[in-house]
Amino acid sequence: MIIVTAQAQQPSYSVGDYWKYRIEFLSASEIVMEGTVTRTIVEESNEQYVMEVVGSWHPPQQDTVMWTETGRVYLQKSDLSIVKDERELKQMSGEEVTYHLITNITYSPPYKESDFPLDVGKFWWGNTTRTQTIELPPLPPGTSITQFSRNFTVVRTEGVTVPAGTFDSLVVASLTFDNVYEKYYSSRANGNVRELVYDRNMNLKERRELLESNRIELIPGLTLELLTYIIIAIVAVVIVVVVVFYLRRRPPPGAPTVTPPPPPKATAKT
Repeated sequence: MIIVTAQAQQPSYSVGDYWKYRIEFLSASEIVMEGTVTRTIVEESNEQYVMEVVGSWHPPQQDTVMWTETGRVYLQKSDLSIVKDERELKQMSGEEVTYHLITNITYSPPYKESDFPLDVGKFWWGNTTRTQTIELPPLPPGTSITQFSRNFTVVRTEGVTVPAGTFDSLVVASLTFDNVYEKYYSSRANGNVRELVYDRNMNLKERRELLESNRIELIPGLTLELLTYIIIAIVAVVIVVVVVFYLRRRPPPGAPTVTPPPPPKATAKT
């Protein structure tokens, strides 16, 4: 049974938190690329989190052609808005790099993709000035500055099952000229458990589903890591109790040994 929560509060993160996703690219409902993408908090300061992104994908049943993505996303700690996004995308054919794209984007003000607390019906705009530098080596980089805006709406609650488990979620929808985006945010996972990209005719183009994370809570407020610490603490307490009980029952050094009396001899009847 899935109990869908009505509201999601803003999460806090720590260095080492990660979310690993299965990623699929589709065309005419057929998977044309598949792989994984992992997001990991690698740095934290008073003002921001730094999230590292590492991914790779290839055509089904063969890996002679491989796409790889590496990057870092800088999140404003106060509201998780995006300050900067750095990415490097490569296509490899064997050992040969056949495509190489480097993008660096900064947002002023930070780009608000989320507006916590999330609740059904909530609506907001992500308005910002985007400075984007694109480089296709060996060509020199080019920079553009544009006004960028996208609106977001929490359209519904939905229980979803992904490889990492079953989660209640709040579905945040947004659209651009080309695509429609849906992100399924779960408080129990402290992040998105599913992300979908459609074209404007609602044909599915991309799907990401959570495979694993160390931020999944077994029950609200209880992560697997915290449960592990609790189990270790309980085992340690049990060991201490057993040792104390044994020591209390053991006679002190030098104490005389008490020998039980022999059983009475049986007497023969005449």
